[in-house]
Amino acid sequence: MPIGSEISSKSQYLNRRTVLGVALMILAVILVIVTVRVTSHLEGYLVAKTTLVAGHTVQSGDIEVISANPGRAAGQYLREGEMQEGSVVVQTIAGGQLIPKASLSQTEPFRKRIVLNLAAPLPSSVKKGDYLEIWKLPDEKSASTFESDAPLENAQKLADKAVFLAEKKSETALGSKNQMNVEISVPEEDLSPILAAVGTKTPLMAIPVAS
Repeated sequence: MPIGSEISSKSQYLNRRTVLGVALMILAVILVIVTVRVTSHLEGYLVAKTTLVAGHTVQSGDIEVISANPGRAAGQYLREGEMQEGSVVVQTIAGGQLIPKASLSQTEPFRKRIVLNLAAPLPSSVKKGDYLEIWKLPDEKSASTFESDAPLENAQKLADKAVFLAEKKSETALGSKNQMNVEISVPEEDLSPILAAVGTKTPLMAIPVAS
């Protein structure tokens, strides 16, 4: 191959690499600019100041506005000014969380509050707004071996969407260390079997479940 042709080929190769390098640099700059514009486009979204549980009617003091950019999920959350008066929580909203549109309803759910004495304490990780299954047990000893995935033969689930509200102190100084009084919110249709179990002093167990 003539020397001139070899030099020309190398020159063309270097030119192609230079053009490709410049093109990649330009593309990188464009991507950075687009990313900055997207992330810097903030809007006012509503967040819960504290945990809001199912059945709660949202008040102005329950929410605040923050600047946020949820990206592709933006349509799932309430923006500033979109909260309708009388909105009721149908699914627990944690404090500091953006308010999902699907967690609110204009129709008040029929839920009732009740205080239960449990045969075994809840895990310390359970907090206000967490969901619980309520089970009745054949006897108090069953509480130490009970598992919702493999329930005892005579155990019966009374509610699968109870909402934990608070632990209640016992009014008496007596009581087992293994027991616990809790206030919960349950759908109205689950109230009768729970009250029946309470009336017959049937041991009850609460199991945390995913929302």
